[in-house]
Amino acid sequence: MSVIDTVEFFQVLYPAETEGNTYVWTLPEKYTRVFPCANALEIAQAARQETEAHNDVYYSVGVSERPFRAYERAKSSDIVSIPGLWVDIDIAGGAHAAKALPPDYAAARALLPEMLDPSMVVHSGHGLHVYYLFRELLDTRTDEERSTAEELLRRLQGAVRARAAEQGWRVDSVPDLCRILRVPGTLNYKGGEAVPCMVTEYSEGLRYNAEDFDVLPPVEMVSKTERTETFERRPTDGDAQVMLANCAFLQHFQQNYKTLPEPVWKAACTNLVRGVGGEAIILPLVKEWLGAKYSEEDTKKKLAHYLNECTPQTCTHIQTDLGFKGCADCPGIKSPCAWSLGKVPQAIAKLRQIALPNAENTLNEETLGALALVKKENSLEYMRFKERCKGNVNLNDLQREVKRVQASQ
Repeated sequence: MSVIDTVEFFQVLYPAETEGNTYVWTLPEKYTRVFPCANALEIAQAARQETEAHNDVYYSVGVSERPFRAYERAKSSDIVSIPGLWVDIDIAGGAHAAKALPPDYAAARALLPEMLDPSMVVHSGHGLHVYYLFRELLDTRTDEERSTAEELLRRLQGAVRARAAEQGWRVDSVPDLCRILRVPGTLNYKGGEAVPCMVTEYSEGLRYNAEDFDVLPPVEMVSKTERTETFERRPTDGDAQVMLANCAFLQHFQQNYKTLPEPVWKAACTNLVRGVGGEAIILPLVKEWLGAKYSEEDTKKKLAHYLNECTPQTCTHIQTDLGFKGCADCPGIKSPCAWSLGKVPQAIAKLRQIALPNAENTLNEETLGALALVKKENSLEYMRFKERCKGNVNLNDLQREVKRVQASQ
């Protein structure tokens, strides 16, 4: 049973004097309804109506000022303040395909840092939403303020994720200020069986200042995912298959996509979709994963969003936030898509795909052009290829031809 009801939940988050809006958002309709934060009763009534209609009901934790259209959601730049910090911990079970998760509520709860008690814990039905509320809403209007808030979220979530990793478990990184979370007092329909979402813990009066989180270790900042310009295809862009051939993370995604959580999908898709033919790689995976629920139109819209409104998620994010440990031997690569889009990575990939060098596949203009560029930009990779040529390619001829091509570049 919930320790506080839905109205009280929103009153705790947003005091009566709070200026600005939140919104209720539903699945599968993806419908948005905007409300002043101070109207806790109206928000709760809307959430109740939606859950009775068998919809999953979410709300925007962050406060915004502009109205949103019926099927629109906020971006991080729209958020002007947040009531606190949050952690989202999935629990193993039928609703989550990923297996490396805490087995139950107690195990998930034990991942929280001992020195910081949560203000509120919500059992979402298949996981925990943990809130650390501020004494006053934290402003996020400027780039500097947003960066500060995101860093606090990363530090808190990073501490939890580090403890989870010690147990071999995964906790998603969700530091985006436009994060939506489930509304307590509604039903969680994910997985087929309706289960309640409820507030299980509430410590009245337990509030924090931003500096209280200085006890947490810092984490490496990663690049933001929102873009200000749309993606523009260039004639030099390479095939997405080049990414797959050279990126261990994308290979991991392709082999295990059915059991991977949404942040891993996003990291993979924001990169793959940038290579030529990337969409054609992703669509069959989504279709097989979703089965009867698959919509090609909706999937293409999502991929267009990843392409034009998000930046490709970085290798640092993939390793630090997503916890992928398989990365190795990627010279100068900051995001997987660089294998298909970057001039030097494309050249390195060209050399790596030559399994057994010989005069025919090496002493041609295409390979020599790649060698000339790699010799200039990555001498180690050049020497590796040259070593592979021994006994198969005349090295004097190779050096002479590379020098010739370099002179013309």
